[in-house]
Amino acid sequence: MDLNKYRAYSDLFSSTYFTQLLKQSDFSFLNQKIEKYDRASFEKGKFVSYLDYIRFAYLNLRKFYHDEYVYKNTLVNKLLIEEFGVRDTVAINEFRVGRSIADLVLFNGCSRAYEIKTPLDSPSRLAGQLSDYSRLFQKSFLVIHEGDLTKYQPLLGEGIGIIVITEKPRSLGVEMLRDAYINEQIDPDLLIRSLRTKEYLKLVEWNFSELPKMNSFNMFKLCNELLHQVDSQKLHQDFLKIIKERKTSSFLLPQVDKELRQLSLAMNLTIKQCEDLYNKLSTNITF
Repeated sequence: MDLNKYRAYSDLFSSTYFTQLLKQSDFSFLNQKIEKYDRASFEKGKFVSYLDYIRFAYLNLRKFYHDEYVYKNTLVNKLLIEEFGVRDTVAINEFRVGRSIADLVLFNGCSRAYEIKTPLDSPSRLAGQLSDYSRLFQKSFLVIHEGDLTKYQPLLGEGIGIIVITEKPRSLGVEMLRDAYINEQIDPDLLIRSLRTKEYLKLVEWNFSELPKMNSFNMFKLCNELLHQVDSQKLHQDFLKIIKERKTSSFLLPQVDKELRQLSLAMNLTIKQCEDLYNKLSTNITF
């Protein structure tokens, strides 16, 4: 296996590159990969457009090199699109929780955090990450390859759910081996640090009718103290409500090519940007 080639495919699915493509119609990052690794395949007609090449690269990653993008994209396709649906579910890529960042979070009637460990990862920091998620979300899951179960299962507390990525002939599957326990408590300290300023101000206003007299120096401290007075179940429902007010691209994802849904979520693309990206990628490859 040519690891450099698969790492190059992995690098393709970068928000930085695709932002550059949208703004400047810069295909150089794609052309460079084709020239270096796949010129022969191009000349044999295995792909014609840049979108064809993205699909070609993604297929190779899915088969031979399971990076974080492939696992995230699989969760988006299987859980968000097929299981929960985008009508009532908000998905957020890389949600900060204390000192950790949850790889993917889903909000509908329940808040769920997913920590992904691919075969390329190690268990380092896992305990701290899951501890943080369990203090904020109702359910926390570890997502691993089916072959890594014996490696990770002994490291998990009973409350953490386990989802395995399974190998199928034409796709990757998602199987829940163990559901997560529902966390009844929410840590206000962690919550307020995970929200934007206008969001935690709104939470305070919802629960106390009005904001206290404050300034920029004591605002965070006063709001934190007030949120500690709110019933934990009520605070969590308000957390769900405030996150659902965020403008995300979740509802657009069924219209996006399945290989690019995680990228679209990470970039939080608008309808116009999705259309623009599709049109650009549909052009034939030129050097």
